[in-house]
Amino acid sequence: MRIVLYILSFLIPLAGIIIGLVLIVTSKDEDGKHVGKMCILIALLPLIIVLVCWVLLGILAISIL
Repeated sequence: MRIVLYILSFLIPLAGIIIGLVLIVTSKDEDGKHVGKMCILIALLPLIIVLVCWVLLGILAISIL
């Protein structure tokens, strides 16, 4: 089940952040809290990748002009 949550977190970052927060708040065991933290981290990954691509594209556009 956790692999499905990780894939969902990567493909839909907003859903991953929400799922992660819900798991962290509602889980009583450490495994559930760990899965929640990983969902949040995995959800942030595509956002960081997009940010880096935008910055590199901006640098490339400035250098061409």
